[in-house]
Amino acid sequence: MAMVGLFWITEESVHLGSPPDAEEHYVRITSEGVQARDGDGTRAWPWSGLRSAVVEAAPVEGEAGGGGRFLAAVLEAVVTLGSSYGGGTPPQMLLVLESDDGTEEVRVWAAAKGYTSQEIACPSAS
Repeated sequence: MAMVGLFWITEESVHLGSPPDAEEHYVRITSEGVQARDGDGTRAWPWSGLRSAVVEAAPVEGEAGGGGRFLAAVLEAVVTLGSSYGGGTPPQMLLVLESDDGTEEVRVWAAAKGYTSQEIACPSAS
């Protein structure tokens, strides 16, 4: 497994933010599109119907070294299983999806207490 920017990557899947928590909440990126499971149930947005997907309000921290931050995030995820983040809830991000059916917002649990500005920046395709 690896944490790359805002993504948590395993052999089986890619998640935005943290891997599934104890209640199986997640946002998964697949070849078909984006899937989310939360208190509202499971929802899916196929790539063909998405106009944009933007992460807003990602938690930000200083420019700390990546290797130590990854290890800390892994340990935190294993110990808390995403359901209790050091006695509280983990920081959240907001995924705003614009599709043919309108705009929807999905709350995403962050995999880290804060991301660096470089992790949050998405490179533009040229």
